[in-house]
Amino acid sequence: MIAGRGFEYSIDEVVVFTIEAGETFSRMLSIRREVPTDGDIACDTHVHTRTHSGHGDATVQERMITIAAAGIELPIATDHNAHIDHDPFARQMNVRLY
Repeated sequence: MIAGRGFEYSIDEVVVFTIEAGETFSRMLSIRREVPTDGDIACDTHVHTRTHSGHGDATVQERMITIAAAGIELPIATDHNAHIDHDPFARQMNVRLY
């Protein structure tokens, strides 16, 4: 399991292991900012969703969460042959800052 928050931050990880049914496991992971980006804008210029292009690894709702978690401020929808506005989905998932 790996925790991160985009390119500005370090990562932390825990080695994968097996727990039995009914067991629980808790581990605190710690990340820190490593690259100063004040004044810059974080972009992903090639965002796909399984919802709109039929491929990719996330629905549009899941993608809004991964975009927010990575600190992406300017995602560009590139779902093929479709014009997609991410704003209503970001609002639905409550990850829109403004």
